[in-house]
Amino acid sequence: MHGAYASAYSPSHITGIFVSCDNENPLYKGSIGCGIVLESGCKTEVSSMM
Repeated sequence: MHGAYASAYSPSHITGIFVSCDNENPLYKGSIGCGIVLESGCKTEVSSMM
């Protein structure tokens, strides 16, 4: 029997500006910012050996 397998890719990012926006109302809470997305990134692989 073969195990399960999954992989995911995430690009790299360099943050230039980041601002946290705190608010009691969850509709207005979060963050804003800008940066550069790089093509090189990270690929993660997982598998089950059952």
